[in-house]
Amino acid sequence: MCAFVGPVAGNVSSKKKKQSSDTDSSLPVQKEMDVCPVCNGSFEVNVLEAHLAGLMDPQTDFESALNDRFDKMVLEGSWPINVVRRHFNNSAMEELSNGIIKDWGEKLNVKFIGEDGVDSGGLTREFFSLLFETCLVFEDNGFSYNADLLEKKHYQLMGRATSMAILHGHPGPRNLNRTIVDFILENKEPEEIPECCIQNEVKAAIEEISTATKETIGDVFERHSHLLKASGYNQLLSVSNRDRAIHTMKFYYCFYKYIPPMLQFIEGLKLHDMLLLLTKHGENGRALLCCDTKSTSMSDVLAFFVPKFSKSEHEKADEEMIVYNFGKFLKKVENGTISTDWVKMNSSEKSLKEVTINLGDVLQALIGCKSLPRNIKSGEMEFDHLSNQLSYVNTCAPSVIFTRTKNLVNYEKPEHHLICIIVEAEGFGLA
Repeated sequence: MCAFVGPVAGNVSSKKKKQSSDTDSSLPVQKEMDVCPVCNGSFEVNVLEAHLAGLMDPQTDFESALNDRFDKMVLEGSWPINVVRRHFNNSAMEELSNGIIKDWGEKLNVKFIGEDGVDSGGLTREFFSLLFETCLVFEDNGFSYNADLLEKKHYQLMGRATSMAILHGHPGPRNLNRTIVDFILENKEPEEIPECCIQNEVKAAIEEISTATKETIGDVFERHSHLLKASGYNQLLSVSNRDRAIHTMKFYYCFYKYIPPMLQFIEGLKLHDMLLLLTKHGENGRALLCCDTKSTSMSDVLAFFVPKFSKSEHEKADEEMIVYNFGKFLKKVENGTISTDWVKMNSSEKSLKEVTINLGDVLQALIGCKSLPRNIKSGEMEFDHLSNQLSYVNTCAPSVIFTRTKNLVNYEKPEHHLICIIVEAEGFGLA
């Protein structure tokens, strides 16, 4: 609560006022002051409320803290990261594993060996996007359990990488279920396990146990005894105790089994005080880690790319139609009606197959990550009326540059240009 500071001029009686000299009446009138409980500064009462509103806005406070930490990293220098796209996971994890204390305090400068491109932010965002997608640490909206990765402290390494990604403006891994995120940010164990957190094998076993009769419970126990014993349930399964068995399985396979990976990840997330910051700003932290974070919509993407219209009314007329067609393309992508005969690089299938393009694919090609960057408020949509090459992007700016503009007024052509941008972007697919 604010404490009152100092007397207010004019608090003397009117009689005394009249008796005061001309000199006294010429004294400046003191303004009512109060102390800010956050920064302890002294402010006029009529502006204190606005001052507090600015300080107490959690989003503003969160962004300011992240930006301050990133600015310090930039001053410390750059950490060169060189990776081979065809062997991304191995080369990326090796580069991070070889980082020394000094490196982790510097801004990343990523180079994909054998490719053109200077990292001004876009390659770093792409690096973290590929890292979160291909690393063996994350699995099924949670963590994997791998003794070798635990021994090598890869879970801790991924916590550090997550801290760095957030500071570099990446929207975060967003691939952990809320039960795990609650434990990371609040040290809170679950009271119940949501169905979405239960793995398929365990879910099938639970279904059989829950529907077994007295006649079939013995056979069900024999089929799933390995799962029950591994979870710590050592009693003979019966209809009367199966609820307890199901409870034990759920909590073990969905939470307690992954305590060691989670503790390592938490330790890594302490880099640059990121854990403290995410905990302090709970919902902001959850948005960067949770798989159930609100997904980016076509309207968000369309609003992000601001058109740079020409002064020429003739050229602007074509540009307006290109913007309209860009929005139409995004809407079709959002509805899942655009596909292409390319195979994604992380697919286990060797043969070509039709891939439905989603908004994550679009953003990955345009800005280097599957969601809008945290530290960039807008990108640009530019128009090159003279070039004869296909439209292209600059992920660092970020910007999308439309060419052959006369041909893009009708929808089919810009769709073709945009599909080419997406599927020919490094990392999307193989011919």
